[in-house]
Amino acid sequence: MRILRGAFGFALLFGGAALAQEFQASEFTPCQNPCSSIVLSGGNQLVAEGGAQSNHALLLFVDQRGDQLNLPSVAGLPAGRTRNRSTFGPLAFALDGDTMYIAVGESDQFHTTGPAFIRAMATVFSPDVIRIRFPGDPSNSGPFVLDAATRQQLLNGQPVVLTDFSGRTATFDLVARLGTNAHPVALALLPAVPNRLFVVDSRTRRLNGIDLTTGQVSVVAQFPTTVESMRAFGDRQLLVTFYSSQANGSSVWLIDPVAGQSRLIIDNLRSAIDLIARNNGGATTFFVLEANAAADGTGQVLSIDSTGTRRTVLANELNDPTSLAIDEFTGRLFIHSRGDGLIYTVPLP
Repeated sequence: MRILRGAFGFALLFGGAALAQEFQASEFTPCQNPCSSIVLSGGNQLVAEGGAQSNHALLLFVDQRGDQLNLPSVAGLPAGRTRNRSTFGPLAFALDGDTMYIAVGESDQFHTTGPAFIRAMATVFSPDVIRIRFPGDPSNSGPFVLDAATRQQLLNGQPVVLTDFSGRTATFDLVARLGTNAHPVALALLPAVPNRLFVVDSRTRRLNGIDLTTGQVSVVAQFPTTVESMRAFGDRQLLVTFYSSQANGSSVWLIDPVAGQSRLIIDNLRSAIDLIARNNGGATTFFVLEANAAADGTGQVLSIDSTGTRRTVLANELNDPTSLAIDEFTGRLFIHSRGDGLIYTVPLP
């Protein structure tokens, strides 16, 4: 079976049956549907919420206890469109120090039924990537609030400079346009590949690279099936999760986008939509989110060792889960549940 076209190859699969549940997920913080988060230093997080109205998506600062600041770090983020043509907040984020990249565009099949949006005066972006340059640590600045005028300015390709209550400024600019009807679902940066941002488009089934100097978008790889997740792995490789609705049809591949090489890491997964890796004392553990692993349609999180042979269920009976985050500072894995409007947490094994 040929998984990737061009210079990419394939390797043998690893098997292994799931074992019994070891940990019980507990509530961490409320989250508007859907949401995702970026773990910062000291166990803190920036949680991105889709927003209850068009162009009202937020970036909220959440501390290690799950407490949220009353004021958001960023508000008024622009909306794209879902498959049912309603507007929807951004889903894909990447943080590089004090710079954040955000992909705006049509969402995939798992993000099509969000809140009942108020449709008045919505500025709907084409699929784009925008950049925010914060004045230092994102958790210690803001709020920076985009309004209709500044969103339109950003949409027109003009930089926007906003000032918070303390007089600090953040610059918003348009990095690249991804093409009509693109569905950007993941962004990643690799230290060994400077000035390049990688983006997965689930609609065209492509891995694209964006030159951050010129904004030029190029195709790195064409996939034969839907991709739901992409994570940086080390300095130069990407972990890519392939989704399939067929039983045990999902898989995870390790890709070197510069060398044009790939190999299969994990196979025989059920409806896998996200994966995150942890290196602990030289041993790698993979945490895989399966959207509807059970007969009743609920999801679960698997812990899988580096050989792919030992699989442990960390949390199950998850209501419409969407993504994962990991925090080494507090030793916890976070699970975002759109169905419950919550972020759950389990201790890392």
